[in-house]
Amino acid sequence: MKNKHGGNVSATTIKRIGTMTAQPDKGDELAAFAREIIMPALQMAEGCLSCELLRSQSDPNTIMIIEHWTSEAHHQASVKHIRPEDIQRVMGLLAGAPAGDYYHSLTLFQADHAE
Repeated sequence: MKNKHGGNVSATTIKRIGTMTAQPDKGDELAAFAREIIMPALQMAEGCLSCELLRSQSDPNTIMIIEHWTSEAHHQASVKHIRPEDIQRVMGLLAGAPAGDYYHSLTLFQADHAE
């Protein structure tokens, strides 16, 4: 598999799955912030192979970001692409602290047919 820069994706890459829950009625603002600030910052970060932003169907105030990185260190360094004032802004939208953890892929299934 190739990364966005044309290099090979190693079996030692990691996934970062993070969730954020907005204060009541702030879900649209949080989703917009994630689309407009977080996703572009991750896209420009060295070592970011892919990133997917999801919004909960059962709780529209909750979003999840699934990130694929060449290393945990690359993920941790990516915060430099988000301005401190933007970090403060998003913290003001949240109902609590963001949650997240790192994962190693055990298996991947990709359908070879279109639906």
